[in-house]
Amino acid sequence: MLVICVREDSRVGAFAFPKALVKHGVVSVGGAGGNRGFRVYPPWSATTNRQAKKSQQWQCNYFFEMADGSAIDAQRASRLFVVA
Repeated sequence: MLVICVREDSRVGAFAFPKALVKHGVVSVGGAGGNRGFRVYPPWSATTNRQAKKSQQWQCNYFFEMADGSAIDAQRASRLFVVA
């Protein structure tokens, strides 16, 4: 699992990505494929191109917001952190 925290102005949230990143070509498997870095797009982020919108669509499945930086959407976070 890869957790990435994001902040923009007063909005705070996190992505909790499972090993599913492999199917999006983000991480390598056995030293092959993957990226050195990638952009994340929280739901509130205005995307400017087709590829960014496409990335935002699948990434938001792994996102949960922290309302004021401390209170989180506990149900959603708990579903994302359950390891199958």
